[in-house]
Amino acid sequence: MRGDIIRSMKGYLGLGASDRRLHRGLKNASFLSLGNLVSQAIGFIGFLFIARLFGPGKYGIYVTVLAFVTFFEIFDLSGLLKVIVREGSKDIESLERTLNDTIFLKTIFFSLALVLCIGASFLTHYSQTIKVLIILFSIELIYSTFVVFMAQAVALYVLSVRRMKRQGYLV
Repeated sequence: MRGDIIRSMKGYLGLGASDRRLHRGLKNASFLSLGNLVSQAIGFIGFLFIARLFGPGKYGIYVTVLAFVTFFEIFDLSGLLKVIVREGSKDIESLERTLNDTIFLKTIFFSLALVLCIGASFLTHYSQTIKVLIILFSIELIYSTFVVFMAQAVALYVLSVRRMKRQGYLV
């Protein structure tokens, strides 16, 4: 009786016969964590280099511009990828429609963030140089909003197509 319960729990948790899956998941999580750590270390070293290169005055301008533009990244709706994953796993046939709707929504909110960022820069009492830098750095919103999202979305779509082929939906 007790052995049956343990076997069913192992099966439910994905353990036992499929320990490979658990091992692979832990290995993938380790690589992601290591990649995140390396990325943060490079960013930290980069900031040290930039601070030393610019000096206190110019570094202050750089940080001001970066903080100003980064504030408007709240409009990039970064949590939408989770919605795509959840909806795609429920109904794989609706994945393309969900992805298209999400891209449309991100485009609207990106445009809003860009207009607000540039518009708000003119309402501040910053120097003309800082305002121009804010406008130039606001272009970075394109990268944070679309490039990263599209890479994640394409990867999700490719994985979904592979899963559909394995399950026999596609030939």
